[in-house]
Amino acid sequence: MLEKKYHLDGASYLNVWLYCFFVTSFVVTNVVKGTTPAFLLAFTSFLVPLFGYGDKGKLFIQRLIFFFVIYGTLTVLSQFVLIFFTNLPSKSGLVFVSNELSMILRNSLFTQSLYLIASFLIFIFVWTYYTDSHDKHLILALYIFIAFGFYKWIFYLVFGKDGDFISNRIFGNDDLNPAQFQTIAVAGIRVSRFVSATGEASMFVFSILPFCIYFVYRKVYRLATVLLISLALTLSGSFVMGLAIWGISHLLLTNQRIKAIIVILVIALIAFVVIPDEVIEFFIKEAVVDKLNQENQSGVERGENFYYHFQYFWSLPFPVKIFGLGFGVVRSTDWLSTLLVNGGIVGFAVFTFLFVYPILKLQEHDLGIKIALITTYIIMMVSVAEYAYPALWLLLGIAYNKLRMSDLIGE
Repeated sequence: MLEKKYHLDGASYLNVWLYCFFVTSFVVTNVVKGTTPAFLLAFTSFLVPLFGYGDKGKLFIQRLIFFFVIYGTLTVLSQFVLIFFTNLPSKSGLVFVSNELSMILRNSLFTQSLYLIASFLIFIFVWTYYTDSHDKHLILALYIFIAFGFYKWIFYLVFGKDGDFISNRIFGNDDLNPAQFQTIAVAGIRVSRFVSATGEASMFVFSILPFCIYFVYRKVYRLATVLLISLALTLSGSFVMGLAIWGISHLLLTNQRIKAIIVILVIALIAFVVIPDEVIEFFIKEAVVDKLNQENQSGVERGENFYYHFQYFWSLPFPVKIFGLGFGVVRSTDWLSTLLVNGGIVGFAVFTFLFVYPILKLQEHDLGIKIALITTYIIMMVSVAEYAYPALWLLLGIAYNKLRMSDLIGE
């Protein structure tokens, strides 16, 4: 009786959790940073294997221990190396997460590790418990999430002000994220950039585009169409870059290249005919060309941050270059230079392996998830330094769930 009373079902727990993964602008409390519903459920997810152990519960614990061993070892090695190699390059131009003089055991190493632990709890739980039957809950969660975004977008169009009644997450100096509500003039009409409850337009693209790709190849076309419309309304250069990566990846991974090229050309032609010239010009100039030429603040900042952080990494003593300064020490505007400084060559290799392994091992019928992983990885390396978005780890978890990992922590 007791065993039945306190049994927790991982599949049912995940059903509820799926409705929280995309909401990152709402927190339960701002007293403790990062208390989004998805992360709170991540930290309580260990209760599932404790009260409903079974084979999957055992597998979850094994994978979690494996993560802690790997992460703990790399963290100890990075701090140990710093004890002996104190002659580090100038810190000029670096963006530190916390402010201390010492480079060893910085506060951000511990605070950012909590976010990483929550992220890996998501990844491991989804990897262990996700099934195709969860797709229907994921689809409904996305519809609800996008519906809120359209409500905000239409509200501004009608009333000229922000209608967001959910977002309350505070950043920095006790301010709401300024990117949570941005307006821009397109074709003479001022509109708000589509963000729903993610926090900013580029992060909306980062979270939603991979699942748009995933469901296109799952032939859930109605949802994919809605997601594509919402992504276009972000007016984000990341969306344009993501579409390009998607198209190139499809051409490289499929045998039907001629057919794919024809489809891409037809879609592009329809877009140029239907979409107003002013909107196309905006995307090409404001969102892409100006950033590449560093003619706006975003492009200049990204270019400078990458230069300073990569230069710092390149100037590090070789042993420090191998293991980095420790997770969460610096934060550039791209994940590549951020990861190299924080995790070193080994950290970069481990993170890259997380993506490359399923991309190489997944079967042809899982083409959608493969392209979603490629798109996510490249966007992240180039323009997104956020690793703690639950949607990223949900995607990775689904990908690994489709594999039989007998050569790692297998079944």
